[in-house]
Amino acid sequence: MISRHTRFPFIALALLITFALGSCGDDEPALPEPDPDCIGPAGGRIGVSDTNASLHGVSLEVEPGDWDECWTVIMGYNWTFSTPNFPDGLHGYAGMLTGSLELTIGRQVTWDTWEDAPDSLDMQLTFPMRDMTFGPGEKATAFRYDEPAGIYRLVLPEQEDDQQLTISTHDHQSLWTWGKVDLGEVDFDTYLLPVMEDLHGEGVWLEIEAKLDSLRQAAIAGEIEATCATLEIVRGSLAAGRDAAADIVRAIQDAQAPGCGLCDATTPEFYEELAEYCQLKVEQILTDLFLGDSNNLFLRLYGFIMVEYKRYCIEQLSCDFECFYDAVDAGFYYNLAIFHVANLMVDLIDWAMAGGYIDCK
Repeated sequence: MISRHTRFPFIALALLITFALGSCGDDEPALPEPDPDCIGPAGGRIGVSDTNASLHGVSLEVEPGDWDECWTVIMGYNWTFSTPNFPDGLHGYAGMLTGSLELTIGRQVTWDTWEDAPDSLDMQLTFPMRDMTFGPGEKATAFRYDEPAGIYRLVLPEQEDDQQLTISTHDHQSLWTWGKVDLGEVDFDTYLLPVMEDLHGEGVWLEIEAKLDSLRQAAIAGEIEATCATLEIVRGSLAAGRDAAADIVRAIQDAQAPGCGLCDATTPEFYEELAEYCQLKVEQILTDLFLGDSNNLFLRLYGFIMVEYKRYCIEQLSCDFECFYDAVDAGFYYNLAIFHVANLMVDLIDWAMAGGYIDCK
């Protein structure tokens, strides 16, 4: 098979012959025209739509402004034998015969020169979930093959639903595939530890790990008690998880609902406004229901005015809740739940310490 780095001169040669046959009177051929299908500063998307293709449903998307220049994107398929078998705990979307996505991003500078795109290009890759099912402790994930290290690197999805998972990356030189990870079966240090360090930062994760190890050792020794020292370990771990989840929630909000107003689901103000929105919405519906079809012209007019007034009040809220809840996905609610559970547990521990239920002397 011709590699990605050698096939383009052949393409260019074919184009050159075609051009020469059609314009024999020119002294020398002009440079190729810019690729009209390239992705540039305006952003764009390319995907595999052929239902018979092994990569059917895979797509690459670039947000407007992420790429400063125009680059051609080519999607290729590599057979499963181009990478090693999956280790214990990693399962590809099609079992052992799972193939990989090979991305070629660059441009034809001259007839015989291909320029590879830089490593810093931001993009989103979306993979179909197909008929994948999940058991306890299994999570959908993408993998990229780290060829120098000879192992797969896990990349957890930023967005996920029953149909597809989406990750953000700038690595377009690795082979990509997707499937699921069994958290109880996979080697933690090799595959999950790098993911945790990426999520929390290496220093924060080491601190969390040390506290959890201290708690685990105390439990093994039968010395675990509801003391201040123990609860401070638990509280520190929960607070770190809460803060990490809050960062993810805010990142999803900023990315998926940028035009929905000031909507930060990690703040009390969000829920105060949400309660006000719900009240206004109910009042609007009930007013329209009871007065909208009234036989009394005055009551019908009054109902119309009140419905419009409630709509006006809803529009004055900082957050457009209808826009917001249409925009965010399952990943948002998953991390929001982690944030609230961890935050509740931290508050309970603080309450127990402050109220004297735990002796902190």
